[in-house]
Amino acid sequence: MPPLSGAQFLANWNGLTVGDLFERIRKSMPANDPDTAYSDRILRRILEQYGGYFAVQLSMMTHADDTPWAHVWSENQGKRYISIPDDEIEAWFKPVLKPVVA
Repeated sequence: MPPLSGAQFLANWNGLTVGDLFERIRKSMPANDPDTAYSDRILRRILEQYGGYFAVQLSMMTHADDTPWAHVWSENQGKRYISIPDDEIEAWFKPVLKPVVA
């Protein structure tokens, strides 16, 4: 399964929508993979929680002060396509997202 975080993911993600993410994962995940149902529940939860927002709204939320993006940007001003550490993303979203049962 392709990665959903890290440099490889970010390199292929610039300018794409959540719908594009869903289609890419739907097409690349084998139907008989036991993790497919769990991944599907994760994607559905993300769409439930954030699907009603426009891209600009999501960008403003993720680029606000004291977010993982803001931390990486302040440490790497002027540089583009710097990866945000997965642990920072997880720590940021963990209290916000409802848990998904495996």
